[in-house]
Amino acid sequence: YVWIEAARAFRQALRLDSKLALAHLGLSRVATALEDKAAARRELELGEALAPAASPRERRRLALRRAQLDALDDLTSQARHAAYKQALDEALGQDMDDVELWLLRGNAEEATAAGRGQRGGASSVAFYERALAVSPEHLAAHHYLVHSYEMIGRIDDALAHGEVYARLAP
Repeated sequence: YVWIEAARAFRQALRLDSKLALAHLGLSRVATALEDKAAARRELELGEALAPAASPRERRRLALRRAQLDALDDLTSQARHAAYKQALDEALGQDMDDVELWLLRGNAEEATAAGRGQRGGASSVAFYERALAVSPEHLAAHHYLVHSYEMIGRIDDALAHGEVYARLAP
């Protein structure tokens, strides 16, 4: 959630290697967080232009971002939200040990594709727990579990993950 610093880091990465498609994807995510839809699309398109030289995993990430932006364009569309979740499920079939995909999938369990891990419920818990199975001290997974457990009234579980989060947080 330190979006300006994230943008600086992605810009520096592009200065060092102008062909980093995922740096553009990161800038797209920053633009969404800063509520600049046009910039989010523009950065994704720059990343997609670099996709032919990217790895299959990176191309899947770019496609996921496109599905997410499509769903974000119409938050009332259950079909677009479902398509985004389906795309995440398919990507997870290829990259089962990818923690970020598990986190994104948990976020997608929120009411819309705009989920950021703060309004998850029982259905999001399994995805965040899987992220922890892959990376037991993943800061974001603990953070999202705090919120998910709060939302379903499991305060003891929320507190347990909050303690780990506080210990891990810089």
